[in-house]
Amino acid sequence: MHNRKSSAEQIYTTLRDLILRGKLRAGQSLRSAELKAEYGFGLTPLREALNRLQVERLVVSVFNQGFRVADVTLEEIADLGRTRSMLESEMLSESIRCGGEDWENTIVAAHYQLSKMDPPTQDADDQYMTAWEQRHDAFHDALVSACTSPWLNHLAHGISAQYQRCHRNVLLDMAEIAQSHSRATETIRSKLAQVMGLKAHTVLMDAALSRDLARADELLNQHVLLTSEVYLSFQKLILDSQKLPASTGK
Repeated sequence: MHNRKSSAEQIYTTLRDLILRGKLRAGQSLRSAELKAEYGFGLTPLREALNRLQVERLVVSVFNQGFRVADVTLEEIADLGRTRSMLESEMLSESIRCGGEDWENTIVAAHYQLSKMDPPTQDADDQYMTAWEQRHDAFHDALVSACTSPWLNHLAHGISAQYQRCHRNVLLDMAEIAQSHSRATETIRSKLAQVMGLKAHTVLMDAALSRDLARADELLNQHVLLTSEVYLSFQKLILDSQKLPASTGK
């Protein structure tokens, strides 16, 4: 029993990482026989792991078709943004009210580490993207780190994981568009810089450290809203690219 649980935990960790990094794409079928053949997973612990991922809404079960990676939709992105705003707004407010010098130092250190990497573009490799995500998440975690609610922290980490999955899949879609429609490349880079650039994070840090609760809350909500708007514009770009001939590069 212990070995089976250990095996299910390892499979869960592996699959979850592949899904969050976009290695298993949104909507991709997760057939047990294929996963067993490719990764050497046992069928029983594999099903246990897939059921656990379904609870996290990272995979879905389709009647008579098994499991597949959950889709990324505009409706879901909008809902995630709304939920993230509600959670992080409350957590940031508590942190601003209760955070001490250690909280301030953690934010400044995380911002410095984030500043040492340029925001990734749609053609960034997995290693660079992972390193940037870790620094970006560390900054946002630092902002709300003085919040003491275990449930708010638990829910916020779940939302963060879903955001990572959506972000990776969007970047992969944008990379595919840029390859065949070179005129879209600059538009994609500009919009990504808006959302992921250092400036938006710097003003948010300044407001938090100044204990300007109203300003910090406003900036946080603007940041989340802009992210949703950029993803919406990317969806339009995807639809438009399907109507245009591929670029010849001339």
